[in-house]
Amino acid sequence: MVKRCSWLSNRELGQREKRKVTGILKAMIVTHSCNQPTISLPNSALSGVNVIAGNDYSGYSMYEARIKAGQSVSLRSPDNQHCVHHYYFITGCGKCKREGVKDEYYVGPDHVVALSSDVTHTLYVSAEGDMRVLVVYYPDLQVVYKSLELIRSLSELLGTDKDIAFGNGNSRRFIVKKDGFPLTITNTRVAAETSSKQEYRNHIEAAYYIHGSTTYYWQDDGDRWTHEQTKTDEKNGTNYFMNLHDKHEMITGEKDCFCICIFDPALNGDETHRFTEDGFSSYER
Repeated sequence: MVKRCSWLSNRELGQREKRKVTGILKAMIVTHSCNQPTISLPNSALSGVNVIAGNDYSGYSMYEARIKAGQSVSLRSPDNQHCVHHYYFITGCGKCKREGVKDEYYVGPDHVVALSSDVTHTLYVSAEGDMRVLVVYYPDLQVVYKSLELIRSLSELLGTDKDIAFGNGNSRRFIVKKDGFPLTITNTRVAAETSSKQEYRNHIEAAYYIHGSTTYYWQDDGDRWTHEQTKTDEKNGTNYFMNLHDKHEMITGEKDCFCICIFDPALNGDETHRFTEDGFSSYER
């Protein structure tokens, strides 16, 4: 194992110490959904597990909803707050339709639905099996995002300009800046047996792994190198949340890994990485 050295500048270390005193610093928050209790989501029509809590980051919160086969539920903004609401369908299938519209559309694994706070859809889950859905809420207190809806499948992105070879895999971008939404959602394939050193200086990123074995290395609140491996199976995933623009290295196992990535603010859509042995690659604005 290569010895990893501290890459924080004196200025960054000083900022960390100052933030520790205030009690608001949390470096690289790792959440395994298998360890989380089942709760009601901010949209009380849904239940599941909390992946990113609102007190961890003010930009967005994230949950994995678990919906039983045969159920119908409302996909809407939270009960007590205007939010843009996003849905990445992990397992299960069903149909959706917009409130007041007759036409339905299919949703299944690797489909994304994004809606502004003033738009509601109804989801009808197939009787064939339960459904897992990653749900992201972005507060929209002034209701700036109006009458927006986006429905895309991974198959629509493959081989297009939204399927970006980022350096050690592919970032398939369901939502980019020109779509009008505040966040980017991607399906990211990380190639097997690769090492990627990254630092998102201009974005806050969450990477929710749903397939494969990956280990992240980063410096903790005490500036010691630490690491944690994914715990993924057919029912659970692992989220790495870099709310302090954490520099990190991700090392994959013997098979390709897949994660759902959330970027705040939204990506332009053409960003790629340039990996070197001694640097941490970032995306520009």
